[in-house]
Amino acid sequence: MNRDFLSLASELSMLPPELAEQLTDEATRTGVSPEALIARRGLLSAVQMDIVQTLLRPTDIVPGYELQSALGHGGMGVVYRAKQKTLDRVVAIKTILVNQITDRSIASRFEQEARAVARLKHPNIIAAIDFGQHDGRLFFVMELVDGEDLDTLIQRQQGSGLRGSATETLAWGLARQTASGLSHAAEQGIVHRDIKPANLLLVEPPAGFPLPAGMPMVKIADFGLAFLATAEDDARTRLTSANTAVGSPHYIAPEQISGEQVDARADIYSLGATIFHLLAGQPPYSGRPMMQILSQKMSTEAPRLRSVRADISDATDQLVADMLARRPDDRIASYSELLGRIDDVWQTLNSATLTEVPLAALTATADLPRIVAEPAKRDTGTLGATQPVPVTHLPTRRTRRAWLAVVGVATLGGIAAWIVTHPRPDVPVQPRLVPSGWSEPLFSGRSLRGWKTRGGTWVPADDEESAKMLAGTSGVISRRLVRSDEQPSRPLLNFELSLAVRLHQASVVEIHFGLIAATNDNPPRPTIHLDEKSAWLANRSADRGPSQPTTKPVVLSMSTTDQPRIVRLRRDATHWITTVDGQPIGTLPLAGPAELPEFRLSVEGGPAWFSDIQVEELVEPKAQSK
Repeated sequence: MNRDFLSLASELSMLPPELAEQLTDEATRTGVSPEALIARRGLLSAVQMDIVQTLLRPTDIVPGYELQSALGHGGMGVVYRAKQKTLDRVVAIKTILVNQITDRSIASRFEQEARAVARLKHPNIIAAIDFGQHDGRLFFVMELVDGEDLDTLIQRQQGSGLRGSATETLAWGLARQTASGLSHAAEQGIVHRDIKPANLLLVEPPAGFPLPAGMPMVKIADFGLAFLATAEDDARTRLTSANTAVGSPHYIAPEQISGEQVDARADIYSLGATIFHLLAGQPPYSGRPMMQILSQKMSTEAPRLRSVRADISDATDQLVADMLARRPDDRIASYSELLGRIDDVWQTLNSATLTEVPLAALTATADLPRIVAEPAKRDTGTLGATQPVPVTHLPTRRTRRAWLAVVGVATLGGIAAWIVTHPRPDVPVQPRLVPSGWSEPLFSGRSLRGWKTRGGTWVPADDEESAKMLAGTSGVISRRLVRSDEQPSRPLLNFELSLAVRLHQASVVEIHFGLIAATNDNPPRPTIHLDEKSAWLANRSADRGPSQPTTKPVVLSMSTTDQPRIVRLRRDATHWITTVDGQPIGTLPLAGPAELPEFRLSVEGGPAWFSDIQVEELVEPKAQSK
């Protein structure tokens, strides 16, 4: 049966069925194509438009293959599940997006990726099958991997209340496989440059494969950021330009931030950050704005693993620290050294060989979820596409140069004066409370559980770095703040709320707080008002409508709609304290017990994205240990 654009977009959950029907009627009435209507309103991203257009002609894209579904998106393309007709087998095919194919540098990078991965033959690296070009589009055929990535495992642990509960045995079992695969790549002159949990895929090992019972097999994905370091290619085939940092900020090595030439030690650093995340339940420098993360990586040593998880052994703590040394010369120098160190730690932990550890030793508690998920309803974990296809807009590609600019302004956050609106604006309000030890992410990246849509369209999405995002289009969404780990749950009294905001196509984003239960007089609520260049506090009496500024605008650095703004909202005993990118925006006295334990996000003028939404409970210092 032939499918049209709107019906397929609805079938793929990119458009609500009722909206697809409205667009069908409008297209019929006006004679404007559905694609033009969608593009005019910004309802789908370029990635989603390409996916729908591609799947409408599944046998025309890659000769000899039939595309079946979209598996996900990577930094520079879409990956599809497909059937190879001649051998009747299922494979994964990565393609460059139509709107990117005219960029010669991207096309060249894609070819480099294909040729680099084709040279790698290792059980812990996803295998390349075919590569070519057809009808103005490059394609790359790979083995299809069923399973989940390490990032998903970490999130499942966190969602089950087992954050940071992975055993050292599991961590080093996965690390050794990864190091083995990266060692093979290094022998071929290839540095991965983007090792992180989302790029380590966990699958059931083949029968007889030498792994302990219950230990998943690692498949390294996405060599898209690799560059060939062989002598004849060194100057010509680096897949990044001068002064450009590539990689993921929590895991990237310091030398990548500064644009220096990198070698295998950069991947060793990233693997160390990945193991830190698995064992601690959070990556190094977690909870800090991106500016601060990159700046501190350049100037200070990474935090010790034991500072986050006290039960870690001396051997594990030291090995992770040696992998995360700031200066490459102070870091573990080679994979042969790293593999030997891992084996030493393994022996210390288990007094056994890698193949002799029983299943019971691999989990911290009997309740820990299985390492490898049951067969998934959709296939995931192919090269460069370990995340589900988003169901809303994606942010435009962030330039790598922006990360270097971030470092240059990272020290600006503390130089602005506090703006105090009541009663004496010249007197700052100092935080009085301390963290209780309890915190919780408010957005899982997979659902809107706990959220209430009050207008507009709000859905989960992934960005090009595979980060989980909450996408909203010209509307309002609310969230109550409660201690969900207690029965019954109780409202949070004092807390710090933090989130990253990208305006993208929105003209204004607001965070509403200090709400009062609805009454006849509708008392005004305070809001943090953000536009492209500035932030200020304002009052408004409803979700929508006019607002009244209560503080002077604070000019923000790096005025770009796709650069994340880090917003912090603190309810601290007597006052609300607000900052954006570390700059104080204003303080307000609390309205008292009438305030609701709730905040709202508001978007005007187009789609915006929110991520890293987290709340931390605050208590009096003497109550911290209770």
